[in-house]
Amino acid sequence: MPGYRTKFRSFFVGAFSTTIVFAAPVYGVLADECPSKIIKSHQLGDVAFETSSRVYRDANVEVYESCVKNDGDKDLWIDWKIPGPKSYVVPGEAVPSARTFVTRQTIDAHSCLEYGPLSQTLVDPYLGHGSDSAQMQKQEAQGCRPSPTSVGDRILEKIPDYMDTFFKLFVPSDNETPHETMLKVEGKTSTLLDGEAYRQKIVYMVSRIEGRNDGDPLDLTIKLEGESQAAAYLRTASSFKDMSWKVPSSEANEISFTVAMPKNPTLENARYEILDRNKIVVGSFFAPAWVEASQ
Repeated sequence: MPGYRTKFRSFFVGAFSTTIVFAAPVYGVLADECPSKIIKSHQLGDVAFETSSRVYRDANVEVYESCVKNDGDKDLWIDWKIPGPKSYVVPGEAVPSARTFVTRQTIDAHSCLEYGPLSQTLVDPYLGHGSDSAQMQKQEAQGCRPSPTSVGDRILEKIPDYMDTFFKLFVPSDNETPHETMLKVEGKTSTLLDGEAYRQKIVYMVSRIEGRNDGDPLDLTIKLEGESQAAAYLRTASSFKDMSWKVPSSEANEISFTVAMPKNPTLENARYEILDRNKIVVGSFFAPAWVEASQ
């Protein structure tokens, strides 16, 4: 991400080791703003938020990022079905969602967006990738239902040695009392080539929000979502089959496993869900993954 790699160096004091020390938030100056200059404002009753999207190149891949900022005075649930984010957004904060693709095939896209405590929906435009078209057609035919992760685009050039994406979410440890138990989750995903395989790595930290002391990071679980091409491949080709991790601490945490490189690779966006103490999905983020191309 442009400018993010410099910021991320200050995010870590040490390298990935048995102890990882976090020094500052991943997003830094982006904590309360969406970086795109193309913003659409929504004032819907007592709910106010902004949506935006942008496309840029980083580490030899194309990054498609969508973002939601909460302009209201209450916590806001957002599930932008195709591009993300899927997260709570606390007042004055912005939550981005990044997906990676090999080729730039930008289209004027639209997706169902679920918002607010009553799970109301609207259809919102964004800068999408050409592979989003199939999901858009399904939503038009079926209405605003959860969509599986988008299919990838075929690799046309040399596979990048690494890909990094950053994420930030706000999730409650108990969805029955979301305001009191709201937590901040932020981190970095890395996909690193390693001979005939690649390593998927997720480094993250969970922190309490000032004035909301009931949130317990140890109640959270991170789990690979179940229905997508990426999820199916990762479960069969990786060194770790369970694909579910309890959050072990409120400080720095790392998820890491090796995946066999497919013979005909497609770059996919695997969705990782965050579950609360009741095993309810309260947020999700994407991580790039190489999977076997469908015939």
